[in-house]
Amino acid sequence: MEKNQQRIYSLDIAKALCIVLVVVGHFNPDNAPAWWKCINQIIYSFHMPLFLFVSGYVYRHTLRKQSYSAFMEKKCRRLAVPYLITSAIIISIKLLSHGNVQTSSPVTPFSFVEMLYLPAAGYFLWFVWALLLMFAIVWFAKGKKARMALLVASVALYYLPIDFPDLFCLRQFKMMMLYFMMGVVSAESDLKKIFSCAWANIVYIPLFGFAFYLWADMGDNYVPIVAVTGILMVLAIAKWLEKLQFVKHSILLPLSAASYTIYLYHTTFMGFAKAFCAKLHLAAHFELEACLVVLCGVVCPLLLHWAIKRFKVGKIMLGLG
Repeated sequence: MEKNQQRIYSLDIAKALCIVLVVVGHFNPDNAPAWWKCINQIIYSFHMPLFLFVSGYVYRHTLRKQSYSAFMEKKCRRLAVPYLITSAIIISIKLLSHGNVQTSSPVTPFSFVEMLYLPAAGYFLWFVWALLLMFAIVWFAKGKKARMALLVASVALYYLPIDFPDLFCLRQFKMMMLYFMMGVVSAESDLKKIFSCAWANIVYIPLFGFAFYLWADMGDNYVPIVAVTGILMVLAIAKWLEKLQFVKHSILLPLSAASYTIYLYHTTFMGFAKAFCAKLHLAAHFELEACLVVLCGVVCPLLLHWAIKRFKVGKIMLGLG
């Protein structure tokens, strides 16, 4: 993305693409054809590393002097408060619809307590806990050398042969911190120079395909290679899409602005859509069902975002207050 004061639009576009991929990746029913399962495998190889890379880059790009308490208070308002509100809503809906709607993450009344230290409302919410932990640590890395050292430490942490507990999503934090720090360190240089040559960007797509073909099934040791090439691929695609002004301003930037809301609520709306499709017996028409469920998972949270962000309570719910 081009700079407009503090704005880097290619990262916004990459985030928009990523949130759509998240929604697509979370629709993977048992009756899905082989080609859909292959798409899901491709998406899962890089989509969350991409989110964390962008988060790290934006952190460094917008870094300013402030106390640790002020910094973490801001991050808690942005991430933790919407997480807690969303978790309470999702758990309540699941309890009220118990027996009527199938869910991949069953809950109990005790889930209202579990959500304080686990993603009890849905496994996908691990991202919030892991990102909060990353912000809680990266603030202490002052200067380029310190941030580079933290990147090296995060790579070592990834390969550390110790299983971290699920508590506070420490296990996911262990596996994902390196991508966040890659984004932080990448922001120390000019991202535009990396993607300034259009013909060179074409290389990133086959590069990812090559890495995915060779190492996608080779275990955790090779996961970062596939993920990093996937990140480069999406950033290159984002640079191309940035030139499509109508698509950029009418679709991609609004999706990016609402990406956290979509992330928090997409599974809930997808659950309603899947229940609706089940009543209409659309399982035999997979492509139609997939389109309806994915569209609902993207559009409904987007509409929710724009409907309630005008109100003070709505801003608090969305982490904008």
